[in-house]
Amino acid sequence: MNGPIIFIEPFCRDFEHAQYNTPLVKTAAVAYPGAPIIYMAEQTHLDQVRTMLTSAAPEVTVEWRSIQLPARSLAPVKRMQAEYALLRSAMELAAQTNARAVISASATDTAALAVKLLLHRHRPPCPVLVVLHSVLAGLEDHTRRFAALRGIRLAIAVPHPRGLRFIVPGRPIHEYLQEYFPAVAAHCRPLDHPSFWAAHTLSLPDPSAPVRFGFFGVSAVPGFDLVVQIARELKAEGCTAEFSMVGHLNHPEDAKRDYTPVPDARLQVLTPEEYRSRARQLTYALWTTRTHRSGLVASSTFLDTLSYIKPIIYLSNPLIDGYARELGDIGYRCDDAAAMKDVVRRLAVEPPGERYQRQCRAIQEGRRAFDPEVVGARLRTVIEETERTV
Repeated sequence: MNGPIIFIEPFCRDFEHAQYNTPLVKTAAVAYPGAPIIYMAEQTHLDQVRTMLTSAAPEVTVEWRSIQLPARSLAPVKRMQAEYALLRSAMELAAQTNARAVISASATDTAALAVKLLLHRHRPPCPVLVVLHSVLAGLEDHTRRFAALRGIRLAIAVPHPRGLRFIVPGRPIHEYLQEYFPAVAAHCRPLDHPSFWAAHTLSLPDPSAPVRFGFFGVSAVPGFDLVVQIARELKAEGCTAEFSMVGHLNHPEDAKRDYTPVPDARLQVLTPEEYRSRARQLTYALWTTRTHRSGLVASSTFLDTLSYIKPIIYLSNPLIDGYARELGDIGYRCDDAAAMKDVVRRLAVEPPGERYQRQCRAIQEGRRAFDPEVVGARLRTVIEETERTV
């Protein structure tokens, strides 16, 4: 198996997961220097990844192949049939080219089921890796009737075929699986979310300027309302700090609400230049996700705080708690909203000092674990381990 590494993106369109898939391609190039890379994706997503890769890693050569994705409105059975056909086309290409690996960069619950059925019916021509992102949250879905007989829980229940490994984007997620879903964890391997960084040098804020707290993400993300609430209450107390949204409101109804404490919240999607500008002006990032599912879902917004070297004030959750243990003092852990408000209130009147600089240095040093050059070695290990089961 000395042919190409084949990527297939069976779900994402446009910019969805482009910030993950682009450095993942670079990671594969690091894992197998000189190996050809084929990237199969819907055209608008393919264009996004190609543009980002050309900017961040122009030395990586990729053969781009446009594919048609099934409509998201399809019923689950119809969608699974279409995903089965897409994945089969990738396996056929792998057989023709003596591929080193096929990597599905994401998967719906039906795609996870489809790949298992496909590999039971047809022996895999090479190692097959499937990255599981937010679909993993379905493991903790106890709200729907017969939940164990549908979705990702059904896909996981199907016997695991040879030659397949599920990839979870982060060691803390794998640790969470090991604790609460050990049978699932046995067929998964962790691969830290590879990233390109926006800031490469440490730029400390002006100590005479107001402290600025920022929320990375969109209004649909659980937790933005808490940022607005904290900002509103502290402003009522006379707080002079500023609050910013590094993202956008993503529902027309949101634009009708009062976001006065976060004055730059708007419905329009930020341009890349606007996004970078807002992120760079922050002093601290606020991470307010309170969902129980945060132990199973990686966060690109967390990686943005690392990318722009911003200490983080966060509600305790398995993902960031896990990385904080490895990276060191990268911010302030809060048990609840009241504790977070107290921290923000205190920091609002404290110019960034020595601890702030230590936190920034810890981020800058610790985030090297997410560099494609580091993650690439782990990816190669997983592929070689999986190859022994083909």
